[in-house]
Amino acid sequence: MHIPEKPEAANPAQQVLDVAARIQTEPLLADNLRPATALLGLYYALLCMAHWLLLPPAIKAPLMLTAGITAGLLLLSAALQLHWRIPDRWAHATAAGIALIAIINSLLHLYLAQEPQQTTTLMLVIIAAGFIFLSTRWFAAIVGITLAGWGVIALLQADLPDRQHFGFALFSAAIIAILVHIMRRRSLEHLAALRRQDKEQQLSLAAALASTQAAQQALETLGEAAHAVGSTLSLAQLLDVVLEQLAHVIPYDSATIYLLADDRLEPQLHHARHATTETPPPVPLQNECLISETLRLKKPRYVEDITRQPDSGLTCLPPELRSWVGIPLLTAGEAVGLLVLGSDQVAAYTEQDVQRMSAFADYAAAAFRNVSLATRTRNTLTRLSFLYAAAQTLTTTLDTGAILKMLMDLPHQHFQPDAVSVATVESDGSLVFRAASGEAADQIIGLRLPPGTGVMGWVAEHGKPLWIPNVQEDRRFYHGVDDETGFITHAIYAVPVMVGEQPIAVLEMINPAPETPIEEAQDLLTALAALAAPAIHNANLFAQVQRTEARYQGLFEQNLDPIVILDDDG
Repeated sequence: MHIPEKPEAANPAQQVLDVAARIQTEPLLADNLRPATALLGLYYALLCMAHWLLLPPAIKAPLMLTAGITAGLLLLSAALQLHWRIPDRWAHATAAGIALIAIINSLLHLYLAQEPQQTTTLMLVIIAAGFIFLSTRWFAAIVGITLAGWGVIALLQADLPDRQHFGFALFSAAIIAILVHIMRRRSLEHLAALRRQDKEQQLSLAAALASTQAAQQALETLGEAAHAVGSTLSLAQLLDVVLEQLAHVIPYDSATIYLLADDRLEPQLHHARHATTETPPPVPLQNECLISETLRLKKPRYVEDITRQPDSGLTCLPPELRSWVGIPLLTAGEAVGLLVLGSDQVAAYTEQDVQRMSAFADYAAAAFRNVSLATRTRNTLTRLSFLYAAAQTLTTTLDTGAILKMLMDLPHQHFQPDAVSVATVESDGSLVFRAASGEAADQIIGLRLPPGTGVMGWVAEHGKPLWIPNVQEDRRFYHGVDDETGFITHAIYAVPVMVGEQPIAVLEMINPAPETPIEEAQDLLTALAALAAPAIHNANLFAQVQRTEARYQGLFEQNLDPIVILDDDG
């Protein structure tokens, strides 16, 4: 089976946090810098045109050149920003440089024109700078440069008229620029908060949509897995399908399916990415291990790091695993097995993963139950077919020898053991082998066992079936037959053929195949013996009637004296 490679884990919550962090730190200046630069460049282009129309020829040329160069630099900067976005860390410095170009232009204009009335123009420039700058540090530097520049010009131009008006305008421009900057910062902070809130809402909606889509995809995957799991009634195929479909639902490094058998969990199928990983051993229910504890509690259990668990609970787990999940397979509230997943990464799964595993385990448990019911149905049909065929076969003859041979042939053909034999119980309690199949069959037929000898003698005396999986450990086994025939007996199942309370024969199956279901074999052989009992009894009665008829017929045929038989009327 191919186990899909584990995809890169994408954590939607972490993605939301990362984007939100970027929103918290993303400056708005980069978005506003290009249009502000373009507007300021247009302003200086219009100012250049105004100089050409209004200024006297003496100062027209230098002021037009200054305003034109400034407009060209600003418009060129705006054009470059269309194709090249200024890095966030250089946005404030770039804006400060643009504003500094504008301020230098205004200072040159004031120095060359020597007109304090142009302070209005400078005021507009610094206010525009206040709208552009978002960094208090850069804004303070530009305001300081502007004030210093104006002061130097005032000192250099000693004959500057209306000095008091100029000073008042200088102070007013600084105050207005600072107030505008403060209001601008508050507006931008509020705008940034609104943008963050909007982005966070968008991210929340996107995360909710992604979660919904992931849930829908998980449901579709579970539906496909459930359909695939429920499409087979073969246990071997079902085991493969379960682990294959589980790999599509939840990636894993190791997975094992345990099914409950008596008082232990038997590993039915194990898949692992590591080629050296061995199939885990059976786990007794009384064992103090994570696997047995999870089955006893009948609840899913997730361990993010098994190295933090007590050592006693790790005895049944592979040493290379770090994360471990155990999901009981429950049908009608009863545990039928355990689905175990492992990963070599710490905290490889989430609670949502465990929930999906639990949902998948419910489908798998239902499928195992269906397979179990189908297996029981097939076994029942097979058993009924076997018994029906046996009943038809045993009732077709009244020959005791033929019936005993059929009684031997039917289990030999159905279960394929090494040997099957039938012995009749004689009047003195001894047993005589009347039919046998397998190795040394010819040597066994006709062999007589004293009363109570061996397994067949014990069954004949007690009238009860007996199963011995290892005859070497049971004192009731008689070694004489093996010694005489050279046959080696390992396991025996013997069942009496009873007529009422009296055993008339013993059916013995020797060395059944390892995959033979012993309980089913015991039930079938017991039922077969019950069917054979009246057939053998009827055959014996028929043989007695035939012997009686033959004896009386001989009395008439061999008597020399005439015999007259009269009725009641003479």
